[in-house]
Amino acid sequence: MNVLIIEKDMKYCNKLIKVIGNNFDLKFCMISSHYEEIENGLKEFDFNLIIIEYELIDEFKSILEKYSNIVMVIYSDKGKNEFNNLYINKTDSPEEVLSKLMSLLNNNIINYSLKLEIKNELKYLGYNPKYCGTKYLFETIYILLNNEQYNYNDNLEKDIYPIIAKRYGKSVNTIKCNIINATDMMVCECEENKLLEYLGYYDFSKPGPKKIIESIVLRLSKENKISI
Repeated sequence: MNVLIIEKDMKYCNKLIKVIGNNFDLKFCMISSHYEEIENGLKEFDFNLIIIEYELIDEFKSILEKYSNIVMVIYSDKGKNEFNNLYINKTDSPEEVLSKLMSLLNNNIINYSLKLEIKNELKYLGYNPKYCGTKYLFETIYILLNNEQYNYNDNLEKDIYPIIAKRYGKSVNTIKCNIINATDMMVCECEENKLLEYLGYYDFSKPGPKKIIESIVLRLSKENKISI
């Protein structure tokens, strides 16, 4: 699980990393307090936990609002938590830090597991993880499985792709075209029998992204007992 720390106090960061790293299998991908650097990091890494100093919240609020369910706030004292209920104090003992972190991870372990399953499905079909379209397809499927308000029968270009476009600073058309290109490459390279079995086709025809998305969503929603 990937961790981002937004903090200026490097001494405290090192202390925190030591406490957490000795007890959890987490990867600290970035430690920074620079907006542009963190914005680029969010495009490169799929973070499962963001730890931020309270004094920096206003500066990064536009980013944090998208990831509020995985944010843990650091306070220098016992002050009021105005962002969410997930917080630690610099005066907390290691045991207190670990207890609060465990609560946060327990709340998000299902989402982490779901992301892993989506990646495994895409890998099984033969999607190239280096393609941007594969990344955008992953995001599309995750949104559909993790938000009851959306359905795979919805207009993806109207309802889902704009969310992904905003996150990555791309146009909706770029998201759509990249997903189509990644899917076309997968179909060309995937064994025909494997694709036929996975999609449930009787007569082979070239499947588009929506058919792939529908098949993966239905398969994973059934396995995870998700209502869609």
